[in-house]
Amino acid sequence: MRLGLASACVMSLALLGLGCLNVFSIGAQDGARDGGSRDGGRDPLTDGGTFGEWAAQVGAAPCAAGAVLVVDTVEDELDAGGDFSTLATRAEAGLHLSFREALWLAHNTAGPKSVVFDEGVFPTKAPGVMTIASPGLPWGVRDVCLDGRGRGVIVRWDNCFAPSCVWGFDSKSRMLGLTLEGLPQAMNVPGEVAACRLSGSGRMLNLQGAAVVGPGVIFGPCQVGLQAETPTLSQHSVKGSYFGFDPLTNQLLPVQVDMYLFAATDVRDSEFHSVTYLTADSQQQQSVSRLTDNVYQDAQLFAVGGNWLFAHNTVRGSGSISVTRSASLELRQNSISGAVFIASPVPAPTLIGYANGMLTGTCPLDGHVEVFTDPGNLGEIFVTETDCVAGAGFSVALQVVAGLNLTATLTVPSQGTSGFSNPLTP
Repeated sequence: MRLGLASACVMSLALLGLGCLNVFSIGAQDGARDGGSRDGGRDPLTDGGTFGEWAAQVGAAPCAAGAVLVVDTVEDELDAGGDFSTLATRAEAGLHLSFREALWLAHNTAGPKSVVFDEGVFPTKAPGVMTIASPGLPWGVRDVCLDGRGRGVIVRWDNCFAPSCVWGFDSKSRMLGLTLEGLPQAMNVPGEVAACRLSGSGRMLNLQGAAVVGPGVIFGPCQVGLQAETPTLSQHSVKGSYFGFDPLTNQLLPVQVDMYLFAATDVRDSEFHSVTYLTADSQQQQSVSRLTDNVYQDAQLFAVGGNWLFAHNTVRGSGSISVTRSASLELRQNSISGAVFIASPVPAPTLIGYANGMLTGTCPLDGHVEVFTDPGNLGEIFVTETDCVAGAGFSVALQVVAGLNLTATLTVPSQGTSGFSNPLTP
């Protein structure tokens, strides 16, 4: 799966959702500055488009109605002096509104807010770069939408590592079409992140509540950590995202993905070109985490803890799926082909023969057998499934495809799924 890019969109006030909103006064419009750092061409966005453009193309929903704050400078400032934490009106910010000021205004005022970006300062083809070099950003920002659609917006961190060097949202907040470079630590995301690019080092996101990341979020180059911190029965969702691949530039990105969970996560409709570690606090994880309908291309997947369902995925190229005895990884109806190695503590079934439309085999443990056809020794096409009793074996009817081998896997409850059996040529 790869999200298709629609034709270029013409942005308007209506598309930005500003037509019927209350817009805070920003002073003289011709006072907007384009000073500060600019992307000088080293970032691939200037060659492959910006994420603000992409946010509109992938159909990111507009922000909710409410007050609008227009960031019109790349400088990290407080013109009027005073304390960020008490900033409550647009006038207190002075002539220009910085990103930091907009975040504090959103934090300190009630009701839904949209933070948008001045087109003259943040054009799509020459993104405006805002550098965060000091702490003091707000956490628990309520009901805010950071809307970079139709703009070129880059937030870049420079030697700022304190907890308040990043901001945090509530569950009603959203972030659209932004590029975050050099994230120094985890950002709490209980709301939605769509059509953005995140890079840095360490763990990038703490998924809380019913967070949704996607569509079209790109992770890398960085080590990405998806950590669901709050024990809950609700699913923390990642969908339509890219790990280790930038579809805007068709570039591979060096990424290591760590999914460390206290609660269940649902990762779907996404693409991985990366090394991915699946770990969990099994004493607090309250339900199975799901990896479904994803594409894994030349990727390595290591389950080293927790309970995981890996279903309806496509695995291609060179790679591996490895499972330790401390983890349970259940493989269900995937398409796996190429040069993919599977290592599992669950032993594989044995295929005995195929005659008169019936496949027979044995299994070392009680479980569930899935049967595939493949030109080699993996499982490119799922065919059928049946239960198997250890010692009694199994028999299942199926129609074979000429020129393809039969293979099978065994899934044992609470233990996971085996690798593929030795292939049988009908």
